[in-house]
Amino acid sequence: MKLLTLNTHSYMEVDFEEKLLQLIEMLVQTQPDLIAFQEVNQSLTAVIITPDAFYQPVDHKPPHIKYDNFIYRLTQQLKTNGLQYYWTFATSHVGYDRFDEGLAILSLVPFERVKSVRVSTNDTYADYHRRQILLAEVAGLQVYAVHYSWWQDDFAGEWQRTIDTFEAAKTQLLLGDFNNDAGVKNEGYDLVKSAELQDAFLEAPIKSGEFTVKAAIDGWETDQSDKRIDYIFNSRGKVARYEVVFDGENYPVISDHFGILVEVVL
Repeated sequence: MKLLTLNTHSYMEVDFEEKLLQLIEMLVQTQPDLIAFQEVNQSLTAVIITPDAFYQPVDHKPPHIKYDNFIYRLTQQLKTNGLQYYWTFATSHVGYDRFDEGLAILSLVPFERVKSVRVSTNDTYADYHRRQILLAEVAGLQVYAVHYSWWQDDFAGEWQRTIDTFEAAKTQLLLGDFNNDAGVKNEGYDLVKSAELQDAFLEAPIKSGEFTVKAAIDGWETDQSDKRIDYIFNSRGKVARYEVVFDGENYPVISDHFGILVEVVL
């Protein structure tokens, strides 16, 4: 099974349209089974549409997808290239004062259930400290798209509220931007590892690349160091391969984060 995670930075990217096409080209070539995207945006003022049956709304709520939703546009263009994904989307907060910012999960097979859970204590939609996780159940898996706060902004609390949703009989796959580095100052990373989850980077016998951020970015403005803050964790199975993608060597850079493509046997 191929898994992909990417913090897209979507409409905040310069040359966005070109980068969207580069993402489409990569997905058509690699065809991941499951994909988790973060910083998925749609304009606050855009018109709400009704997507086709490949979209599954969270918690059985009416669709809140707008015509410029990043994933809606992506899946429509993938369809013209012969690749169809089931997909779901949940908003977390207002991004950059003009977007609904959220999370998405894409799957080559239908979801059994999808839901979103607020893991932050903050419930003010206009505040970026409000954090949701998106959970899709498929083929006995609990698949999470996550985008957490930094350690000093209650990552520990958000993480505890995440593991409270784990079901022991199912396999958990967590993909996303954890905003906690695996490097020297690693309280958040150690906390995640204490939940007996496998870090795909450490487990994979075949690796290409390591770091997912190589510059100062939002939230890390004073830190120019190489960072590994995006992860794929799994509770069961064997990781066969780990690749950093969209790093300029393995596919073009399309975001302020690189992506991770992992092969895992479950």
